[in-house]
Amino acid sequence: MNKVGRSQLRTPYKHFLLNALLGKVNGSLSTGKSYAVPPLFCVDLCAGDGVCNDDHNSSPAIFQKHCGHPFGRKNNASLTLIEKQPKNYDMLLQNVDLDNYWTTVILGDAREYSLPKFEDNRAVFIHCDPNNVNQTPLTHDFVRSWTKCTTYLVTLGCNAEGIKRLPIEHREKWYEYVNLLIGHLPDHHDLLLFRLVRDSAQWAYACNLPRVWADEWLEIGVRAGDKIWHNGVDGTSYRNDQVGFEQRLHHLFLTKSEVAK
Repeated sequence: MNKVGRSQLRTPYKHFLLNALLGKVNGSLSTGKSYAVPPLFCVDLCAGDGVCNDDHNSSPAIFQKHCGHPFGRKNNASLTLIEKQPKNYDMLLQNVDLDNYWTTVILGDAREYSLPKFEDNRAVFIHCDPNNVNQTPLTHDFVRSWTKCTTYLVTLGCNAEGIKRLPIEHREKWYEYVNLLIGHLPDHHDLLLFRLVRDSAQWAYACNLPRVWADEWLEIGVRAGDKIWHNGVDGTSYRNDQVGFEQRLHHLFLTKSEVAK
C-alpha cells in the first residue's frame, strides 16, 4: 500500500487545497472574470489508483467532480490522468468515470509528458503529487510548455519516514524543483507555500495562482489547515515575503545544523 498517498492525517488537507483551488479556477472562468480563457485543460500527473472510501478521497475523483460540474461543462473542461504503475493504472480505469468524452487516462511516465501547444492565455490546471523527490515529473521541458495562465498544486517534501533522514543530496533536489517553479512564475501570479507544522514527514504544498487571489487564499489555506491538521498550517507568499519563503524552505528541507552553517 502507498504509505504516503494513504496518510489519513495529511491527505485531507492536500485534497482541501486541490478541491478549493480547482473550484475557484473553474468558477472564475465560468463567469468570465478571469484573464485566462477556456476550454479548461486539467492534468493529474500522479493519478494513482483512484480509490475512494469513507476516510480517503482521490485526486481523480476531485477533478472529475469539477470537470463534470455545470461550470466545468460551460468551460468545456477536459481531464488527463497519468499513472505509470500498471497495477495502479488498471485500478484507476475501474475507479474513474470513463463514460464521457472529456477524460483521458494514460499509462506512462509523466516525466515524458508535455502540454499541447496552447495560446498563452489558455486556462490550465496541473496537479503534481509525487511519492518522493525522485518521482517528481517537473522537467524543464514540461514547465516550459505551461501557459502564462497555468495554475497548479505541487506536493513538496512528502517522505513518509521523514525527509530529514535522507542524505542532503536528495533533499537539495527539492530546492531545484522550487527554483524551477519560481523561475517560470508569471508576473501576474504568486506562489504560495503551505507547510504542515511539526510534521515528521515535512509535507508542504506549493500553489500557483493569480496575484489578485493570493492574500485571500493565504488566509483560506491557513484557516482550513488549522482545522484539518492537528498542529496547524503555516503559509507564506513568495511575492510578499521572499525572505520568509526561503526560510520556510530551509525549515522543510534542512536540519538545524545545516541551517546554522
